[in-house]
Amino acid sequence: MGNTLNFKRKEATVFTKKFNQKIRENFNLEYIAEEDKDVEEFRSHFILRLEDNISDKNGNVIWNIQAQSYIQEDYPDSVNSYLWRNAKEGMIPGVAELIKGKVYITTGISVAPIGYIKSTNGWIIQDTGSSVEDAEVSLELLEKATGERVRGHIKAIIISHTHHDHFGGTETFLKYEKEPEKIPIYAPIGYEKSMTNDNLSTGIAMARRVQYQAGVFLPRDDKGYVSMGLSNTPYIPGRISSVFPNELIEQDKTLELDGIEVDFILTPDTETEAHMVTYFRNYHTLYLADDAVGTIHNTYTMRGAQVRDANYWGEVLYKLYLDYGEEVEVIFAGHGIPLWKTEERPDKLKRFLLDNAAAYKFTSDQALLLANKGYNLNEIGNAIEIPESISRTWYTRAHYGNYTFNARGAYQRYLGFYDGNPVHLLPLPEKELAEKFIEYVGSFEKVLEYAKRDYESGEYQWVATVTNHLVFANPQNLEARYLCADALEQLGYQAESALWRNAYLSAAIELRNPGINKKRKFNAMANKDYIAYVSSGLLLDHLGINFDGYRAETEAVADANIAPLEYLNGNLQFALQIYEDNSFEHKLETHIVNIYKGTIFHWKEEENSSIDEGKNPVVKTTRDGVYRLAAKQYQENKELFYSKRLDILEWIDKYVVDFSAYTNFNLIEPICLS
Repeated sequence: MGNTLNFKRKEATVFTKKFNQKIRENFNLEYIAEEDKDVEEFRSHFILRLEDNISDKNGNVIWNIQAQSYIQEDYPDSVNSYLWRNAKEGMIPGVAELIKGKVYITTGISVAPIGYIKSTNGWIIQDTGSSVEDAEVSLELLEKATGERVRGHIKAIIISHTHHDHFGGTETFLKYEKEPEKIPIYAPIGYEKSMTNDNLSTGIAMARRVQYQAGVFLPRDDKGYVSMGLSNTPYIPGRISSVFPNELIEQDKTLELDGIEVDFILTPDTETEAHMVTYFRNYHTLYLADDAVGTIHNTYTMRGAQVRDANYWGEVLYKLYLDYGEEVEVIFAGHGIPLWKTEERPDKLKRFLLDNAAAYKFTSDQALLLANKGYNLNEIGNAIEIPESISRTWYTRAHYGNYTFNARGAYQRYLGFYDGNPVHLLPLPEKELAEKFIEYVGSFEKVLEYAKRDYESGEYQWVATVTNHLVFANPQNLEARYLCADALEQLGYQAESALWRNAYLSAAIELRNPGINKKRKFNAMANKDYIAYVSSGLLLDHLGINFDGYRAETEAVADANIAPLEYLNGNLQFALQIYEDNSFEHKLETHIVNIYKGTIFHWKEEENSSIDEGKNPVVKTTRDGVYRLAAKQYQENKELFYSKRLDILEWIDKYVVDFSAYTNFNLIEPICLS
């Protein structure tokens, strides 16, 4: 019986069943045994296990472990067997004691663990979770498990990098302190710029892509979401706290924090532009943040970001192996499970660091080897071969990142997206390419007929490719949508990477339910959450990104009455004075803004410089006002501005794009161009 095309999810086909069964039959038992031993060792360090749901004071369930009980079952046909092991290992929530009486983590509450390091008179917090709510739950559990009071006894907070699952709960750890402003909050140099690049400049696009990557809207069952590849925690909805670090680490150094010697080791351009790891000397405990996380990480991430330097990443881990491999006794990281040096396995941690170093550097080196042989970006993704000693060592398996992605990322980092073939200098838009493809084949129906035949042969990548051409040519055709969805679904069932699985299955849902993405609300990476972290200058960069300079310039050229006279004369320049609030009494800074040929330039004036109002009209506002202007919210927030030249702001506002209409733009089908 052939495949029935409809909107329903499908079971694993015979080809997918055989694919996943073959994985189990070919398990390398040596690697599996080591994996099991490490997981059991982790379990033995728990002093509190979470097995029931967590509710708020009103009885509402905020952390639902029972909703993921299906993950405890045996290997299903609809999940890659390695990924299923990863999903089960991520379901170990509670409080673990890494060093007896001294170092603890809470795990499974947030997607990232929170570290608690006992100091002479209190506690050092290593990373703070995703939100104030999950940090609060973490604190309660830690105090319950240890019988110690942590609230009111925080001596320092360390934030490793600029992803919100590592800083979002900072406010929780400060609110119980008598003088919270005196608590040092350490973070790596470049934190602000890294924060902006990760969350503000392309926040709308990243947030949309995150929906696919994270499987945000997938059903929670074995044909839907099973893992993020890093951990498998239920999500606690909450608010990201806005507390900026007050101590930036500019170079590698050792500091004493309330009796604890801490090595701060900068590792920029690994997981984020600003990133660091820490070594707690008193306890021989190394925190790797997101530089080694129990799976290979992304050097090019599916949500989109600047490509990371995999060669340097490997060198960072190799140097940690050289510097700390002999003395370190415990390693924990921003995701995954901690590992210990034991009498039985004295070289365990050295090997962990060296294995991870090899996983990153090998992929980069081999990708460039192929590039120098003439392979292009996509060919490298298919040709790269990773030895089993890397790809099947459990903590460097591809459950989050993916070796083919990282190989292509290395090519892009060194050579860019262009492959040297002039046919690809300006490729045709997908929709136009699809229409010509169908015309050359003969007809829409013929392509669909061939695709149905190939689906029955298990050629799912090919079927997804050609049916996606059909969807781009005619997104209203349900047969094409359903067949494309069915092919993507089988690819998802086979995928070892949780992110690939989530993307395949998310796209399948949208194909089967036309327009469903437009009905959703998703606020992750919402730009307003990050205002407190960025300077006025970076907010002005954000304004420049959101300003439709092409429209502004071409309409001004076509109609001289539209733009301010200064713009038409090529010198629209004004002084933007930033105040503490809209009483406009306490001025913080001044920026000169110049708009020329649809492009916004700006620079910060010296603190005591005078302003020639004849040359530079003055606009007074707040930092929030700059954000509101950039976010197309000027009309609703005019009280945040004062100027004799409000016509300039009205003109700018006319060309600022309202991105609320684009937050759920199409990915698997043509975008709406209206």
